Amino acid sequence: MTIKHPTPRLHEIIRPRTGTFLLSRWGTGTPDRTRAAAEAIAEEWTTGAKPEGHLAQHMYLDVDGTGILHYAQWRSDEEHLEFARALRPAVISRVDRLVPGIERPGLRRTRLHRSVVTDATSAAGILAVTTLATPDPEPRPGALAAHVHAGTDGGPAVELAEWADLAAYEAAAGERPGADVRLYTYYRAV
Repeated sequence: MTIKHPTPRLHEIIRPRTGTFLLSRWGTGTPDRTRAAAEAIAEEWTTGAKPEGHLAQHMYLDVDGTGILHYAQWRSDEEHLEFARALRPAVISRVDRLVPGIERPGLRRTRLHRSVVTDATSAAGILAVTTLATPDPEPRPGALAAHVHAGTDGGPAVELAEWADLAAYEAAAGERPGADVRLYTYYRAV
């Protein structure tokens, strides 16, 4: 049975001590595999020892059910890299035994560049994650908030925009030309 978790807003979960934000999408292929992978990683994080530098991690599910977005906050790159060397292989291998064949195209290491919150109280039902050519776009009308993360490697910026629901997102003034956009719903924190 899947438990419905309340949806926190990004401005509520961003920790002030965060030195690095990590975004990673896992492609699972189907809604059943997505839920199984999300529950497996949640089990790993809730039962295992938490590294001291790990401040928070939230999971979002693709609206089409084909993947998971991990949004993690760490105090520093160094603390995350130490975890990745020492503990991550064991955690991932246990998840892969339960849900083989997960695609992990890579990790985006970012810093929060700018946040614009236009409505701090309404519930957010959709998170639109957009790859941007520049880290300074104006938030689109209708968005509840937009949080722009700049890549630490000189790569493109990423905007995480919160919307009330899919209808509000679709009613907004069109896609950004050439932008890669994925839509997610909140799943849970680990």
